[in-house]
Parts: sequence; C-alpha cells; structure tokens
Amino acid sequence: MFELSDFLEFYLSWRLFVGIAVTVGICYGLVMLIPFQIPNWLVALLVGMPGAFLSFWWQIRADRSK
Repeated sequence: MFELSDFLEFYLSWRLFVGIAVTVGICYGLVMLIPFQIPNWLVALLVGMPGAFLSFWWQIRADRSK
C-alpha cells in the first residue's frame, strides 16, 4: 500500500529539486535573452516541459534502484 512517507520521500528528494531548479534557471535565462514576449514564453515552455519531465524521471529511476 502506498504510504504518506513514500509520497513525501519522492517529492522532497534533492534530485527532484536540483532538476527543477536547473530547468527554471535555463528557462529564466532564455526568457531574458529573447526580446519578444510570445516567442520567449514558447521557447521556455518547450524547454521547461521536458526539463520537468526529466527531473521526475531522474527521481523515479533513482527510487527504483534502491
């Protein structure tokens, strides 16, 4: 059965925070570099979604190897 401790352990892992922080940093840098509003949000979205997915995937993979 899925326990609350497993849920908290997944969402409070350093891998997830590092992956999301790196993704946010890259997206923020792209938003600051591109001068127009619509293209910069589109590029940030196209980079941010896979970055968030890869962060979760990194965490899930690390949990399965335990």
